[in-house]
Amino acid sequence: MRLKISRLYSSSIEDVTQYPPQVFKEDFSEPEEKGKKMSVLQIWNTAGVASTLAAWMDKIFGTRSFVITRRKFDPHGHTVYGSTYDEGTWIFALRCLSQAFWRDVVHIHDFDKLVPILKKIYPHKQVLLHYHGTRIRGNWKERRKYWSAADAILISTPDLFEGAPEDTIYLPNPVNTKRFNENISLVKHPKKGFHVEYGALEVAREYARQNGLSLCLFERNKTPLPQEIFAQELSKYEYYIDVKRGLKGNILEALSLTGLEALACGCKVIDWKGDTRVGLPYEHRPEYAAKYLFKIYEEILG
Repeated sequence: MRLKISRLYSSSIEDVTQYPPQVFKEDFSEPEEKGKKMSVLQIWNTAGVASTLAAWMDKIFGTRSFVITRRKFDPHGHTVYGSTYDEGTWIFALRCLSQAFWRDVVHIHDFDKLVPILKKIYPHKQVLLHYHGTRIRGNWKERRKYWSAADAILISTPDLFEGAPEDTIYLPNPVNTKRFNENISLVKHPKKGFHVEYGALEVAREYARQNGLSLCLFERNKTPLPQEIFAQELSKYEYYIDVKRGLKGNILEALSLTGLEALACGCKVIDWKGDTRVGLPYEHRPEYAAKYLFKIYEEILG
């Protein structure tokens, strides 16, 4: 049975301002807050979120985080903090089970089939399952046999609450502000919009027309770019048009991580409704996500 954890903690955004934005050294060394030295295994690295969470938690709280994923599924080089492995599914799964033995908390991103296996082998191990979109959107009933074994369930965007169990927790997607920030490029292409194509090109073109923008289209899955180079390219544009379709063809009603990264780079972002947004919301800063997640870890560990 999962622990009862509230969807949103009552602590205010102002409560985490004691941890101001940091500029990390490349090795992310020397924690500023020497808190409890909990050991955390983060499995899989969807869009680099595990790397961002792990790096900032280790930096702020002095946790010991280990991020592992398969290199085949990280063509964009998102794993800037952690390790990638050239292994097949079963060998990687065995690695996960082996490394989990030594950790206080196991935080699994999307790889939900591993959860019941882990809990059967280590029934007292605290396991969090963190969904990021495609795998779970509209599929909560179908995947119940996997998520029901987790000690806590997290989601990265509010739209995933639909169909989710009552105790699901929304952890806002953190942006790696070490890579995505307003200092990357001092020159922006005025009245130009950047769009990563995810099945909603006709909507992006219409929003570009409405705002008098010329549109630059990028098919990221066909042309993988290292995260650092992608950040430099993204930051050159005045606008980012953040519209994408889900597997069922519907327009997703949430800011994507790329849209949030664009905001961090100082771009104006046109969202799924056609509204223009400016500035990265504080809840998507990595220091906020790190404190929020640390609280969750502390609560499930008792």
